[in-house]
Amino acid sequence: MLLLVVGLGAYPALRPTEAELAERLRHAQAMKAVVEAHTKVLTPFAVAALGGGAVVVVLVLAGAGFYGVANFRKRALLVSPNSHGIFPLLRVHIGGKVIIHDPNRQPTPTIVYAADGRV
Repeated sequence: MLLLVVGLGAYPALRPTEAELAERLRHAQAMKAVVEAHTKVLTPFAVAALGGGAVVVVLVLAGAGFYGVANFRKRALLVSPNSHGIFPLLRVHIGGKVIIHDPNRQPTPTIVYAADGRV
């Protein structure tokens, strides 16, 4: 490998001429000017796009967290009358009352217990 590198460096036909080097430098400077011009124009749009994307990511993560907490809370409030988990009941505390709700029967609370044990 070293011989190949030394051989290519020593071979004068493979080295660029001064004119080629000057042309490459002019081209690089022109491309740098184009990139700087585009950067000045596109920077506000890039910042807005990144900011909007960050807002979307935060909202998605917040929604996923809310869903997880709501799902865990619902699972924690389930009371299963038998060991198989058939016909689960929801137990919810509202103020001084405990509401036992059977979602399989009706959409409203089934039994409301007061703090002193009255039904």
